[in-house]
Amino acid sequence: MNKKGVLGLPIQYTVAIIMAAISISLMIYASYDLWKGYEEKKAIKEANKIVDEAERIYGMGENGTMIKLKVDIPTSVNKIVFGSHNRNEENHYYILMNWGKNMSFFSSAKFSYSITYGGIREVKIKMEEQHVKIYG
Repeated sequence: MNKKGVLGLPIQYTVAIIMAAISISLMIYASYDLWKGYEEKKAIKEANKIVDEAERIYGMGENGTMIKLKVDIPTSVNKIVFGSHNRNEENHYYILMNWGKNMSFFSSAKFSYSITYGGIREVKIKMEEQHVKIYG
């Protein structure tokens, strides 16, 4: 009788289960990472849609001009901040994701300090005294 083969079988099963668990964990992590990348690209696309319209309004320069814009800001976005209280950064905007990633951009339009949160479906863009204000 071969006792070595009988005793080695549980060890082989244990190693196989551990390897399968590691593989599944890596696939789950990779899927989550792909999802985060997709959400970030979607957030950038929607923020750029807002900024493009803001730049058009800013280019016209007519005080009081306002438009409503349909957007689909993902709920994975914590907030999008347009402008700053610092006069040197009025054309700055950034996107903060729920997992802490901060993506920073610049525009040719000057913004009044505005914050938009994730899950928003519509924003109002208004020209106010040489600055663009985002409501939403």
